[in-house]
Amino acid sequence: MPVCTRNYTCQNLNANTLEKEALLGKPVSDDISTKWSTWLAHLSKITEYSINRQYTNNASQVLFKSLHSFADSSSVTYGAAIYLRQVHDDGTTSVALVTAKARVLPIKEITGAELVAAHLLSKKLIHIANLLEISMSQIFAWTDSAIVLHWLNTPPHRLQIFVANRIANITERLPQSNWRHVGTKENRADLISRGMYATNLAESKLWWNGPPWLIKLPGAWPPILKALLKNPPEIKTSCLIITNSLPDFVTKFSSFFMLSRVVAWIIRFVKKFKISRS
Repeated sequence: MPVCTRNYTCQNLNANTLEKEALLGKPVSDDISTKWSTWLAHLSKITEYSINRQYTNNASQVLFKSLHSFADSSSVTYGAAIYLRQVHDDGTTSVALVTAKARVLPIKEITGAELVAAHLLSKKLIHIANLLEISMSQIFAWTDSAIVLHWLNTPPHRLQIFVANRIANITERLPQSNWRHVGTKENRADLISRGMYATNLAESKLWWNGPPWLIKLPGAWPPILKALLKNPPEIKTSCLIITNSLPDFVTKFSSFFMLSRVVAWIIRFVKKFKISRS
């Protein structure tokens, strides 16, 4: 279970240390010390909570199941959360958290933190799908980044190298058709990116059971985002100049065949002239 406030505090502690060029063992600022102590206090209470081993308490037969994964990032952390959605023969639907992964972004700024989160999601999602034997048609990847969705719809050769490499890796595992757009408030991975104390996370039904619309029919899910961005970042630009003007000597020939023969004789003459001079 990712308790992301720890990551957030560690990152701030590291950045604070580097900025002040402090050595190990020197006291940190009161703000960082308070955050760290608060995190430890919440962590000590985590033993009071329990997690069900089963994905659902419903004893009825499962008709079909699907995986839904959410990715998000902030300036400090990024991560992904994966949920199993099961439809039972008694007409009920259950949703449960399967796994989640949180990581700290490097202090050095990188391009497309949301893309890094999507890259992590694709690796985790395919791994879980193989374990649970879920087909590709029942896999859904959700992100609140319109830029990432645009990159996924763009051929890699038109993207800058960093973005192109990751887009190629993502689409190799998870085709663009499996990706959907979700609002930030409904993105469960948002809890990873902004952090949450252990006790709050343990009590969060939204974290353990996903967004409320996930238990509804697909028609109630967020609509597919069709409109792409006009000027997305990290797109290679190209310039093509077209002119209708031709050199004067070209217009003196009545056919392309005659023009090509004359040009060929000129090239032969130039080559022989160079050989004779050498």
